[in-house]
Amino acid sequence: MATLAYEIALTRIFSIALWHHFAFMVVSIAMLGIACSGTFAAVYPQAKRPERIGLYALLLSLAIILAYIAVNNLSFDPVKLAWDRKQALYIAVYYLFLGIPFFFSGLIILSAMEHMPENAGSIYFFDLLGAALGSIAVLFILSVLDEKGAVIAISLISLTGGFIFSLGEKRGAKIIIIPAAAIIIISLYIYKPSVFDIKISPYKGMMAAMRYPGAEHISTFRGPSSRVDIIKSPAIRYAPGLSLKYMDELPPQIGIAVDGGDLNAVTRFSGSMEAIRFIDFLPSSLPYAIGKNSNVLVMEPKGGLPVLTAVYYGSKNIDRIESNPVIIAAINRAFPDFSGGIYKENTFTGLGRAWLKTRGSYDIIDISLTGILPWESGSFGISEEFMLTRDAFIDYYQHLKQDGSLCITLYFLPPARTELRLLSTINSAMKEIGINDAHRRISVIRSWNTVTILFKKGDLQPQDIAGIRKFAEERNFDLVYYPGIREEESNIFNKLPNNDYFRIVSKIMDPAEYEAAVEGYLFDIAPVTDERPFFHHFFRVKNLFETYRLAGSKWQYF
Repeated sequence: MATLAYEIALTRIFSIALWHHFAFMVVSIAMLGIACSGTFAAVYPQAKRPERIGLYALLLSLAIILAYIAVNNLSFDPVKLAWDRKQALYIAVYYLFLGIPFFFSGLIILSAMEHMPENAGSIYFFDLLGAALGSIAVLFILSVLDEKGAVIAISLISLTGGFIFSLGEKRGAKIIIIPAAAIIIISLYIYKPSVFDIKISPYKGMMAAMRYPGAEHISTFRGPSSRVDIIKSPAIRYAPGLSLKYMDELPPQIGIAVDGGDLNAVTRFSGSMEAIRFIDFLPSSLPYAIGKNSNVLVMEPKGGLPVLTAVYYGSKNIDRIESNPVIIAAINRAFPDFSGGIYKENTFTGLGRAWLKTRGSYDIIDISLTGILPWESGSFGISEEFMLTRDAFIDYYQHLKQDGSLCITLYFLPPARTELRLLSTINSAMKEIGINDAHRRISVIRSWNTVTILFKKGDLQPQDIAGIRKFAEERNFDLVYYPGIREEESNIFNKLPNNDYFRIVSKIMDPAEYEAAVEGYLFDIAPVTDERPFFHHFFRVKNLFETYRLAGSKWQYF
């Protein structure tokens, strides 16, 4: 029970201290530690003596705490791998220290199996039962306690098991030692809690924002799947793609950081539309400015700016679906008045696609991807993303009203990858349901740091195109694509060194050039499906050297 709870707790600790993809490393650490116990017991058979199980339980408990403290105070940071070779050594130290608790866990199971081979089935049953209980219990532990408290609680689980086992031994020294150890551990946590505080990478969004003068940490909310920190900082200025023609101040904003990164913001809203006038200068306002917006679905609103956009444009019904319930709870509890109560009604938590199955149709489905920081997106290559697959876009299309729009806004980060895969996936989704003219239904605009894709259920009419052109021109946004666009209409306001961006988008949208454009592009931008949902996996091994050259001959890019 303690072993599996510790393994899962480590995935949360790694997600907060480093980045979420380092959580996968925990599985290999556990396997290594348990494998080492088998090797050790084979070389030293006396290690499997049954009277040592109580001792191993005590050592497991202490190792859980000491290993956590050791690696938490190690100056390992994955960002530094680009220039500091010692970081590779620190990874080895991580494996060494964090593998020790799993080493003792393996010895406990080995010793029990060796001592009572006739009851191997029962031992295996209780081993699996404990693992299942640990996997479930840790969810409650992480919800009630903070991460350091979870480490202490899990350590005490092991001590409890060792104490119960020691009650049946002839020698009772451990009956005194184990409770004494428990008292020491609890006292250390109560009187010296800073020893257990998670050291978060200084390169994560929250830590960078907290370095600004006047920055303040307000509160922390936790759940089994995430930690949400509420902060005030002069660095919090969240208005992705805001037009450079907007000259006024932004309203006050409070930052929310998920697991120390994914920095977003809650905007103050008192009911005055004039106070949030900046929304009219956001590229994500495009579908509201040119079409109907009575019935709106906002997916993954995070800090709520997409919801405020719908409110600003007078939408009558706004449904919000957020996959992270801790964010909703944090905003509702910490500052419901500050946020204008944007999550008080029609707010749902869960997976958007599954939730959408039971709903009706919408004028606008708004998906904001600006919660994903562009410089962190490379770490998502091994993560599934079922919200952006071909099957997902079929679901979205079927829940749009006729002439309704799907709007996706994301950060612009050359060389283009994400937006191109979105376009190819939408195109593939439409072909799957018999629509072969998706290029007649799509428009793309670009600001200085975002790209907005608009997909309409029905062909874009001349009045739609006129509205898109007017919206972009009035705000100095660049047109990238609409049916019939000419090259000289693009790359005017936020000028790129060349117009290759316009050309690759145009090729992907051209049915005659689509396949050659996707196949010949430097990165993998082919459509993704539910069977292969690795949306952020763009790297092509065959283009290794060309990618290296494009990155300025710097290996750190990889």
